[in-house]
Amino acid sequence: MKRWLSYKGVTEWTSLSESTVRRLISEGRFPAPEEVTPGRKVFDGSAVEAAMERLMEERRHAATTATNAVIQGHR
Repeated sequence: MKRWLSYKGVTEWTSLSESTVRRLISEGRFPAPEEVTPGRKVFDGSAVEAAMERLMEERRHAATTATNAVIQGHR
């Protein structure tokens, strides 16, 4: 069964602020919520989990790239 999350549920689960979630959605880096009833939007938990994995991979890649640049600068 799918797990559905509100904005509050997403922020509690991911530790991201609501403004960060909204920014990531606008950048296309986080899944947009679906409106299930007028005024009620929910996120697909599996899509949120996949997005968080991608964000963490981006972060790891950026850190590795920065570290490699520092190492190259010291040669």
